[in-house]
Amino acid sequence: MAMNTGVYPVYENKFKIGTRGRASEEGDMAAIAELETFEVSIDGNTVEWSPMERG
Repeated sequence: MAMNTGVYPVYENKFKIGTRGRASEEGDMAAIAELETFEVSIDGNTVEWSPMERG
């Protein structure tokens, strides 16, 4: 029985970058080879989302 420990091997991560910057679309994405480090950055913007529900 397999257990999920919440730890994921780095070699299973697949990162892609947009070759056209923020204007990149799906076809502009390229895989990064031999990624050694990864750091998340948050731009500080807050977006409020209100779902529309049908009654």
